[in-house]
Amino acid sequence: MKQEASKNRRNYFRISFDKPLCSTMSISLINNCPVNTGKTKVCIENISASGLKFVSNFKMPISRDVIINFNTKILNQTIQFSGWIVRRDEIEENIWEYGVHFLSAEKTSSKYLDLLNKLTLKLRKNTDNECCSFCSKEDRLECMRLQRKGNI
Repeated sequence: MKQEASKNRRNYFRISFDKPLCSTMSISLINNCPVNTGKTKVCIENISASGLKFVSNFKMPISRDVIINFNTKILNQTIQFSGWIVRRDEIEENIWEYGVHFLSAEKTSSKYLDLLNKLTLKLRKNTDNECCSFCSKEDRLECMRLQRKGNI
């Protein structure tokens, strides 16, 4: 586990994972209208109380009007994060890296801070990585390539 200190505009500590955290992602709102989309697997690379960075093989818009839900397992709890994309970079052909800002970060940050503090302590001890849905692949790009080919 790598932990980056707060940089520039970040208000919260960020946990960077040695192995990506697997998550399902779906779009829940477009222009404040509920939508029912399918789910896709993504790799969460790091997370804080106010946002996360993930990798996907789907190109998504950078917009506050598109709200995305992420579901994953952290410390044996199924957790849902919701937010919008603030940054997108194509890191390989048809594989993108995204930055997400959580909805109502001010209201939910204390809930996430407690969970992330506990996760940080658990990862430092390097015990029971089964408590989270870490990817079986160490390389996020390999995971996305396999998913694109339908092998995951």
